[in-house]
Amino acid sequence: TSRKRRLHLAKPFWAATKHISAPSIPTPSARSWDVIIVGAGISGALMAEALTRKNRRVLIVDRRVPVRGSSIASTAMIQHEIDVPLHHLARRMGADAARTWRRSVRAVQDLQDLVARLGIACDMQAKQALYLTGDEMGHRAMRSEFEARQNAGIACDYLDQAELMQRFGIDRSAAILSGASASANPGQLTAGLLTVAQARGAEIASPVEITDLAETGDSATLATREGGVLTAEQVVFCTGYEFLPVMESRAHRITSTWALASHPRIARPDWLDRSLVWEASEPYLYFRSARDGRIIAGGEDMDDPEAYRDP
Repeated sequence: TSRKRRLHLAKPFWAATKHISAPSIPTPSARSWDVIIVGAGISGALMAEALTRKNRRVLIVDRRVPVRGSSIASTAMIQHEIDVPLHHLARRMGADAARTWRRSVRAVQDLQDLVARLGIACDMQAKQALYLTGDEMGHRAMRSEFEARQNAGIACDYLDQAELMQRFGIDRSAAILSGASASANPGQLTAGLLTVAQARGAEIASPVEITDLAETGDSATLATREGGVLTAEQVVFCTGYEFLPVMESRAHRITSTWALASHPRIARPDWLDRSLVWEASEPYLYFRSARDGRIIAGGEDMDDPEAYRDP
């Protein structure tokens, strides 16, 4: 049985938006597939689109209604910036760190191109990213990060305290301003990708809960809570915070995080509608605006899966 978690405390903002559903059937039409994807959220949807593009027979299963897990509890800030600063990552990975960051920059553009090519209406918007100094990085460390990004060929600007205040009205000692980021409606993006995969022959079965997994030669076998058996050449688990006990590892770390949305049409600076903002702090705050004038903010990640219960 999967480790079940309550993925959101209240009704997520994105759950109230239109066009976030994908049709499903209660039972798969076949027992054997090329690939079975467990999880009908954004990761599962991206996998389904990529695999069906290669003409694979794909089944997607989820114990919930599709697009109703943690994907719609997201701020949907699509950032090229990795949580570990480049000049820190370079100490661990050497030259591979710069390649990793460049691939992240390319991935954001690739996603925007994919959405445009497929004609998915999900309010995808290119954004700039403003990375502020905080309790983890002061202005000297931010300057080192700026230089590391420039050396890696990643376009960005360094803003000192005076320029940051003049352009953005924010009182921090420094910031890095870069492009290559984006935002979207995560529910519409997920549903759009799933719909594309279905048009290519993929099936979505829901609610179907996977309770066990076994490798059998060149294939994998899955057991369902209803007593069914499914087989595939490959199985891809895209279940986020929930997973089978057999898949648990010491590398897993479950954290609690928060995402909040304000009322619409609140007063805000013009630049915020073009920007994603976050800070070099631990825990850190990040925020953006939505098209209807809301502020969507997240952060305060804590190394406790139950921390969200604290009133």
